[in-house]
Amino acid sequence: MDTLGNVVDKLFTVNMKKYYRISGGSKDYKVLKNLSSQSDRLSNEIDQLTEEIVKGNMDEEDITRPQHKTY
Repeated sequence: MDTLGNVVDKLFTVNMKKYYRISGGSKDYKVLKNLSSQSDRLSNEIDQLTEEIVKGNMDEEDITRPQHKTY
C-alpha cells in the first residue's frame, strides 16, 4: 500500500504528463484518455486514504513509512 505522499507524487507526475502532452499539441487521444483515467483513480485513492487517516484507521507507520536511504 502506498502512503498518501506516494499517491500525491504519482498524481503530480501523471498531471505533468497530461500537461506536456496537451501543451505540446499531442493528438494522441488514447494516451490522454489513459492519463485522465489514471488521474481520476489516483484522486479517488487520495480521498480514500485521507478519510482513513482522519478516522484514525491507519497506523502511524502506514501514514509516514519512514525511509532510511543510503546514498
